[in-house]
Amino acid sequence: MPAAKNQSLFEEPPHTLVKALKYALDNPALTQADLRFAFRTSPELILSAHRPLICARTTKAFRARYMPALENIDQEHDYENPLIITLDPDHVQPDLFRDILHYWYTGVFERATNVLATTFGVEATGRDGIGVKDGPQHANIIDPSSADASARLAEDMFNLWKEGTYSDVELTLPPLSRPSSQVEQPLLPPGPYHAHRFLLSSHSSYFSAMLSVSLAESTTLALHSDIFPPVTLTSFLHFAYTGHLPPIPETSTLKQRLNHFELLHLAGDFLGMGDSLCVHTAYHLAALAHNLTTCRCDQCQQVLPPLLIIAHRHLRTGTSSLLDACGRVLSDPVGMHLTWPHRPIAELSPPALRDTIASCTITRIVPANAIDSLQSIHALSMALEAHAAESWSHTITTTMLKPILTHTTGLIVAGFPTITSSSPTFLACVDGMGLSLDFLDFLLVHVVKQLGDATVGKVYQAVVRDLLGRGSVADNFAEEVGGDEGRQGFGRDRRGNRADVSGW
Repeated sequence: MPAAKNQSLFEEPPHTLVKALKYALDNPALTQADLRFAFRTSPELILSAHRPLICARTTKAFRARYMPALENIDQEHDYENPLIITLDPDHVQPDLFRDILHYWYTGVFERATNVLATTFGVEATGRDGIGVKDGPQHANIIDPSSADASARLAEDMFNLWKEGTYSDVELTLPPLSRPSSQVEQPLLPPGPYHAHRFLLSSHSSYFSAMLSVSLAESTTLALHSDIFPPVTLTSFLHFAYTGHLPPIPETSTLKQRLNHFELLHLAGDFLGMGDSLCVHTAYHLAALAHNLTTCRCDQCQQVLPPLLIIAHRHLRTGTSSLLDACGRVLSDPVGMHLTWPHRPIAELSPPALRDTIASCTITRIVPANAIDSLQSIHALSMALEAHAAESWSHTITTTMLKPILTHTTGLIVAGFPTITSSSPTFLACVDGMGLSLDFLDFLLVHVVKQLGDATVGKVYQAVVRDLLGRGSVADNFAEEVGGDEGRQGFGRDRRGNRADVSGW
């Protein structure tokens, strides 16, 4: 799994495979357990389990010695009449076997001392007494740096999926109506998509409901291709069996990656996996951004909108910090020209997200940053004009840019003398340094539109006294007109009379 670049904003979510398998162990009826271990005790003790998992987690030699009936691969699943395997208490005590069963399902020993001390299944070769397989054979697919019991569990489950042993449900997809633009997943087995109902039911409330009907009606389950294109379905199955999302090929484009994670998140939402698959998808999506709080590159700007939607959709699953981070970036009043002129901003769903961003931006515009905010608005308006023929540009202009432009200009007009004389950005523009006259023209045009009787005098005074009287402005004017004549003429009104500003 790639390391997220925004770990301080969104910590890596916990793995969910153990939780799902523990649920299957604790709820054999709901997950349709097809295996029962019976002990010759009085009264008889029965422990329920799932045949595919037991076969995936134990060695063939162990099963041949203690559970030979499990090797009858031709035996059909019968959930109403599960396969019964009788165990001899002389070989293993019921309480100890319960701990062993827990380990097979979770990779965790509840009472490690008792389990490790057992001789149950010990062979002359020194093999593990509880029948577990040796180290994982495909660790590079799960986690190349880990070889612990958790990785072994994920490996065994991955092999169970890949080999399809005792699979009891087939997921089908109708033909695609259009070519897929999603990333390819060479590590994943192609369709048909065989799976195990006990695991699907443990992960997903949707599958739990759909697979609770009789076996004859649920051996094949058709899924919607709009929600589950092939790559999305295989990625979900990989997650269900290993607790990890599969790696994405380095050759895939950013657009393909974004599309893949958005579809995978929709699938998780559809399946009722908001606190598992959806959270992991959000984590991987956040990892595509270099730094949500400081980076303004094109890649980070493309990641922000889908990440905001995902974080908003599943606030209850621990994405509040991620939502706050996206909101802070998108409502930065001096960065609107970088983050807003993109189609995904106009297509934010629900649309109320756009209103929230705009209102938060307005609250962050204060006299100290009003000029810089207007400069960002100017750059944003020019970027949107380049796409004026497209509806998304119109949406951003009318619902976001115009209200903020009105608010910002009103703020500047109300405090024009102080704001303009203390803004390095504005003074540099007046002095002809660093900024084009287009911005100065943009500012003055919109200031004039909002002038009223109470503000026109203050604005005129500031322009004549504080701005036109600046030495750099006089020098520039003199260069245009020529010598002392230009300097003497500067500061006169349109009739040629020297402007007397002492009375203002």
